[in-house]
Amino acid sequence: MKKCMHYVMLFLFLAVAGCKDTHEKAKDFVDDYNALAPKMASQSLQSTIAELQPDNTIHIIMVSNVLQNEETKGAIRQALPTIMAEVLGRVSTFNELVAEGVKFKVEYRASDNSVLASTILDAAAVKVLKSKNGDKATAKYSTSNPKAQEMLALVNKTLPITDKKAGTTITKIDIIGEDLVYFVEVDNELKEALKDPEAVAIMKTEISHNPQIMGFLQSGKGYGIRKVRIKYLGSDDKTVAEVLLDKDDMR
Repeated sequence: MKKCMHYVMLFLFLAVAGCKDTHEKAKDFVDDYNALAPKMASQSLQSTIAELQPDNTIHIIMVSNVLQNEETKGAIRQALPTIMAEVLGRVSTFNELVAEGVKFKVEYRASDNSVLASTILDAAAVKVLKSKNGDKATAKYSTSNPKAQEMLALVNKTLPITDKKAGTTITKIDIIGEDLVYFVEVDNELKEALKDPEAVAIMKTEISHNPQIMGFLQSGKGYGIRKVRIKYLGSDDKTVAEVLLDKDDMR
C-alpha cells in the first residue's frame, strides 16, 4: 500500500510540475541562472545577472573586463547572437521558453558598464541562426583535444568577422600544435602594406597591446595553447604575412 501511495504521489508531483505556465517557467530559468551566476565569473567576465520583465522577456546582462572601443564593439556585435544562441541553446528550458514566445534580450557590457553589444533571441532569430550555422558543425580542426574542438566549433560559428576599416576578415580559428591560429583575409591595400617587414612589426606591436590576446593566451592554457599566430592571407588563400605572439610579447 505504501509503495502504491509513493507512485501516486510521484505521479501527482510530476503532473503539477508539468503544469507550470510560461511565466513560471521563465521565473525558474531566471532563478537558476542567477544561482549559477557567481560561478560564471572569470578573467573576461566580471558578473552576469538575469531579470524577468512583465512581458516575459528575460533580460540577461553580462559585464565583461573588455575595454570599450569601436573595434571590439564591432567584433562582439557580430559574434554575440551566435554565441548566446549556442550557449543558451544547450539548456533545454531555453528552447522550450523560446517556443512558447519568450524573448531573451542579452546585453554585453564593457568594463565601465557601457553597452558593447546587445541582441534579442526569439524563435525566429534562433531558427535563422541554426540554419546559418548548421554546415559549420561538421568542420574539422587540427587539435585532437575534445574540449578544444568544442570551443573551436562554438567560436567558428561566429565567423566570418569583417572589419572594413582595417581591411580584414577573420575566416577561421584553429589550434595547431601549441598555437591558436587566426586565418585573416586581407584586402589588396593591406596586402601590399604587409609586404613591408616594418609594417608587420608595427602590426605585431599594436596587437601585443590588445588585452583580449593576453586573455586568450591565459585562458587557452587548458587547451595547450602557448602562442597566438595570425596568418594574413590574400584572396587567393596564399600567406601574405604572419605575426606570432607569446606571453613575453604582451605588455
